[in-house]
Amino acid sequence: LSDGGAGNYRRGQQYLGEGRFDEANEAFERYLAARPDDAKAQQALEDSRAQQRAAAESAYREGLTHWAQGDLALVKTKQEESRPR
Repeated sequence: LSDGGAGNYRRGQQYLGEGRFDEANEAFERYLAARPDDAKAQQALEDSRAQQRAAAESAYREGLTHWAQGDLALVKTKQEESRPR
């Protein structure tokens, strides 16, 4: 890694800002493979994973609410929208 992996850290921040959690996690993990002692990057990875969990839990609760209300078409639409790109 010619830049010491700094490009992966920047990409991770960008992906995180876009809500692209899988890609952010991968970028931070690649960065940390080159710099395992970087506490700031480790915190960024933990934050990304936490935001991903929160988004998944929110989508799940929203889906249950719509399902309970009998709006199965909306549940299906929301499920398709939440799939990784």
